[in-house]
Amino acid sequence: MTGQIFLEAAEISTLETAGTVLVPIVRTGDSSGRVTIQYGTSNQTAIAGQDYVANSGTIVMDAGVTRVLVPSTITDDATSEATERFAFRLVNVDSGALTAPRTAQ
Repeated sequence: MTGQIFLEAAEISTLETAGTVLVPIVRTGDSSGRVTIQYGTSNQTAIAGQDYVANSGTIVMDAGVTRVLVPSTITDDATSEATERFAFRLVNVDSGALTAPRTAQ
């Protein structure tokens, strides 16, 4: 067992002009082993390719690491609009337990 893996927050805010939002993934409990985490993004009111860059992949938490940041690129379309959202999801872990929250907006 290599701990409980989850997102630090279910909601993360940034300005469209920021260019990037950093999504924190945390691990509690046992951190003695290495964990590979699969993640991905999906549309909500924000559209991939227009409002943000779709992103999926894996990130590794080495032994002893309890927090990592995954960057997601935000596209500034210079259009005045309401708040837009996309989802960042934890999909799978190769060890440990994937717990809530697993999705951040």
